[in-house]
Amino acid sequence: MSPIEKLDEVLTIMSSEKGLTSDADIVKRINKISKHEYDGNEMQKILSRLGKDKYIEFEDREESIKWLPVTDSLTIRYYFITFDGELFIQMGGYAQQLITNANEINRQKNIELAAIANRKTITILTWIIAIGTFMAGLYYSIEILKDYRLFH
Repeated sequence: MSPIEKLDEVLTIMSSEKGLTSDADIVKRINKISKHEYDGNEMQKILSRLGKDKYIEFEDREESIKWLPVTDSLTIRYYFITFDGELFIQMGGYAQQLITNANEINRQKNIELAAIANRKTITILTWIIAIGTFMAGLYYSIEILKDYRLFH
């Protein structure tokens, strides 16, 4: 599975899950659904990228854990999808973005090739017009000189 497919898969699952989801919970849920099994390190990289792109946000919460003799607290990071993330996944996600970028590059190349072809055509037409203008000028120069009877 490519990194782009992984990003789209995680974002899609987060989109279907409403509310906050901890990173451990995300790994469990995705591993149940996905053919690819994610580990915690890989999931952190994916969540980091999604956060950097502002498609998800996180909130750290202190939760108390009761051990038999002691009560301790643990910070758990909860993630949720942003409106931009919802919109992005509805528009096709990273895979569609990659296709769109490739199409844009092809479009720009086609425009450049057409511009080169047009430039050559314009150069040829300019030479034809210049030669025609020269010949017309020569013809009318001879006609003017005929009126002054220099040529018979």
